[in-house]
Amino acid sequence: MEKLPKITLRHYLIRDEKCIGLLFYPHKVIEALIKGLPNVGWNEEHQVVFVKNSHETLNTIYETFRGVAWIDGRYFFKNKPVKPREGSYGDISWVENRILKSGYQCCPKEYLQKLELKKYSNNTIRTYVRCFEQYLNFFSESPIKLDETHIREYLSVLAKRGSSSSYLNQMVNAIKFYYEIVLDMPNRFYENRAAP
Repeated sequence: MEKLPKITLRHYLIRDEKCIGLLFYPHKVIEALIKGLPNVGWNEEHQVVFVKNSHETLNTIYETFRGVAWIDGRYFFKNKPVKPREGSYGDISWVENRILKSGYQCCPKEYLQKLELKKYSNNTIRTYVRCFEQYLNFFSESPIKLDETHIREYLSVLAKRGSSSSYLNQMVNAIKFYYEIVLDMPNRFYENRAAP
């Protein structure tokens, strides 16, 4: 299958107007189709083909080049905010409503509050809580008494058990969240230390 040519979209301000710049390597089909776009122009200063930035024009670009060229919008949509669905973040009620066996160490209340306040997604909250509680219950000590030696030991045990790198990464992030975000001790447990 032949690889589609690429058109990269960029934001430009041309004559005090927001525009969409289309960057591409010379290609006869793309050049012919671009001529059919609404209010297309060439800017000498930026050396770019451009059209006015509007929702309609953006849709026209995607429709015009569907199946002809790949539209690269990573620079154009780079800062687009992600709007979480109502109720899809910050829910810790399931933690509070659990029935736990005797002696089980739960996440500290401040850990849950930080997850809630930072509006982490519900999936992330579940992952962090489960990972951090597994870590706590492995040692059965207060998390404040655990240091980088404990963290390395636990990660080593997980690796020997065949845990995936994705799971190990989740575990590291859950542990880091406690020490770096909840206790406000940045990099204390993850810095590289030189031998004395």
